Amino acid sequence: MSDQGLSKCRRVLQPIDMGLLSGRSGRLAFWVFSGILLVCQTALLLITQSRLWAELLILLPSLLLWSRRFHDINISGWWAFTPMGVAFVEGFVDAFIARANAAPLAASAAVDLPPHWLDSALQYPMAFLTGFVAGFANALVAKFATDPVTATVSVAFTLFLGLWPGSPAANRFGPPPGVKAP
Repeated sequence: MSDQGLSKCRRVLQPIDMGLLSGRSGRLAFWVFSGILLVCQTALLLITQSRLWAELLILLPSLLLWSRRFHDINISGWWAFTPMGVAFVEGFVDAFIARANAAPLAASAAVDLPPHWLDSALQYPMAFLTGFVAGFANALVAKFATDPVTATVSVAFTLFLGLWPGSPAANRFGPPPGVKAP
C-alpha cells in the first residue's frame, strides 16, 4: 500500500487511537466508525439476543466518537450525552404515565432467530440480506413508535454531526483531523 493510502487509512481510523477523549474526528471518520458501530451493535444483538446489552456495549465507543466529532465543530464534547439524557427523561415520563394508567410499559421488540440461522444465511445470502434490511426497517419504525423523542434526537444529532463541516483551522480542541500539532 502506498504512503498516501496508508495515511488515508490512519485518518479514517483515527477515533480508534489511544487519545480517544482528545482531538478531533472528521466527517469521513465519523461515518466510517458509525457504520462499524452499527455492524457491531447488530452482531451483538444477534449474539446476545438483548437490545439492552447491545446498546450498553456500544455506548462508550459511541460517546467517544460523538465527543471527538463535536470537538471538530468546536463544541464541547459533553453535548454527546444529550441523547442519553433525553432517553432517560423519556423513559421516566413513560414509566410515570404507565403507572398512572396502571398499564405495562411497551415491550421492546425481541429478536427471535430460528435455529441454524447462520447456515441459512450463508446458503441463501440474498434472502438473508433482504430479510435483514426489512427487519432493520421494522426495528427503526418500532424504535420511533416506542421512543419517538429519543429516536428523533438521536437521528438529528447523527445527521448534524455527520453533515456539519468541521472547523477548517485549529480550534480549542486541536488541529484539524489529519494535521499534526506543531
